[in-house]
Amino acid sequence: MLLLVLAGGCSSLRSSIHKEDVLRSSIDAFHLALTNQETVDASRFLSSGGEDRAEELLGCFQRRVRVIDYEFHEIRRTGDPKRAVVHVRVASHARDDLTVQDAVWEEHWYEENQSWHVRLDFEPFATLAADCLRERR
Repeated sequence: MLLLVLAGGCSSLRSSIHKEDVLRSSIDAFHLALTNQETVDASRFLSSGGEDRAEELLGCFQRRVRVIDYEFHEIRRTGDPKRAVVHVRVASHARDDLTVQDAVWEEHWYEENQSWHVRLDFEPFATLAADCLRERR
């Protein structure tokens, strides 16, 4: 009986570690795509709700901002195994200004259909939204 409990616990631990690895890999791939200006690759990680708006916002971001470096800081769990708050340090500059800005982005990631997605409701995307909508008109 004890052996079954331990085996089940190991399977659960292995699954949890795998999910964490997949999340870290997704975070890295998203930020690498931003750094390399690969909008299509970055859009694979956008939230499934409101995709068109998020893709439009991502495109607007890429036209205005150049990410030059990023560094993963931490994953904070929310209690829900399918959600995580992620902190990433990002170095970037505006397209029309080469002054590098360092910022820590607090991103909200969630798992859906066994893959991780990010919501673009954090800085600098949050303040860019109104400008991007105006640009479209």
